[in-house]
Amino acid sequence: MTGAALSIACPCGQPSAELFGVAEAVARLSALAAPTGETELLPLSACAGRVAAMTCRAAQPMPFFDNSAMDGFAVSLADFAGGGPRTLPVCGTAAAGQPGIDRLVPGACMRIFTGAPIPPGADAVAPVEQVVERLGRVTFGEPPRRGAHIRRMGSDIAHNEVLVAAGTRISARHVGLLAANGYSSVTVNRRPRVGIFSTGDELVGRGQGRGAAQLHDANRPMLLMMAAQMAADTEDLGIVPDDFAEMRRFLDLHACRFDLLISSGAVSAGGRDFLKSAFLSAGGLIDSWKIALKPGKPVMFGRIDNSVFLGLPGNPMAAWIGFELFGRAAIDRISGAAARPAHPVRAVAENPMPCASGRREYVPVRVVSQTLRGQPRIARVGHGGSASLQPLCQADGVAVVDATTGDVDAGGELDFLPFVQGVLQ
Repeated sequence: MTGAALSIACPCGQPSAELFGVAEAVARLSALAAPTGETELLPLSACAGRVAAMTCRAAQPMPFFDNSAMDGFAVSLADFAGGGPRTLPVCGTAAAGQPGIDRLVPGACMRIFTGAPIPPGADAVAPVEQVVERLGRVTFGEPPRRGAHIRRMGSDIAHNEVLVAAGTRISARHVGLLAANGYSSVTVNRRPRVGIFSTGDELVGRGQGRGAAQLHDANRPMLLMMAAQMAADTEDLGIVPDDFAEMRRFLDLHACRFDLLISSGAVSAGGRDFLKSAFLSAGGLIDSWKIALKPGKPVMFGRIDNSVFLGLPGNPMAAWIGFELFGRAAIDRISGAAARPAHPVRAVAENPMPCASGRREYVPVRVVSQTLRGQPRIARVGHGGSASLQPLCQADGVAVVDATTGDVDAGGELDFLPFVQGVLQ
């Protein structure tokens, strides 16, 4: 579908009844958001999950100096002229961290340990496993090749080479690389301020007594953790009752305080779904409302005051899918993080997988085996409802069935997004 076909139907901010595809919906939500433009300088120890605001480059080449890749003996190939075995006396030792290594004496070898600087005059290292040492003399069966087991200065990273690009979400491996190159701090973008709330008279919060017709609120603690894992500055805004005036008052109070507001529930067309009408009454603009997605067709994007708004369905699995697809994209955008397109692997359905066409479906699956070609064979977990998180907790990832595919036969191929620490890869 084109953007023109899906434009807002009228100036009042009501969205059209057209369904957006998932990719277009992500693009539209990302377009509503913008990086904060605010930065701070943090020590490496405080940078986990934060987004680099500037590109970090190597201040010096790595390795910093020529050094040995092995424990062994440093030699000069001039002492192996003519080939054949050689026996050389040991003239000294070079150890890691030892400054001022002596020059290699012609006609001798030097004991050297991994990481030690290569002594002047040496042009190869023979590993200790390939020689015979006896009474201070070392026998070499054959000449080593020039440069053998020497890590040359700058062979890993050249001076001024990019270590971490701006827009990178920093993880432990980035911290290790930066520390190795002498960095102690990094300039990062400000954390997005994200407020999260649930809606519904049927919900009770943590530690509250549950009435006979009530439910424990699962979505809010789940979404708060998902946002916090992206290094967002989160605030729990509680539960808003099914009341137009209360919802309007709540939005008036909080819309100016956050970069992103995320709700769950009350975005459908039910008689007690007041979120949309209260949102419009409070001056919000709805960009889109319905997505060609299962579970989770009713997803509301918009802006209100200073905040991007993401309204997710109330069913927990639909809320989880909605955050994975849209919440992560919005937080990445506000954080200044580079876009992270999904890279599914092709998998094979172990059993028939009934899926209605017309909406892209995300199905919790487990890996049961591998094909001869190394493709994962996957089987559906659960019965396809969106109210339970148990299938997700038993799954190894999510199968993606395109809107035009429909039912998948046993043996049919489809896309598979595996979990990496509970997050879609």
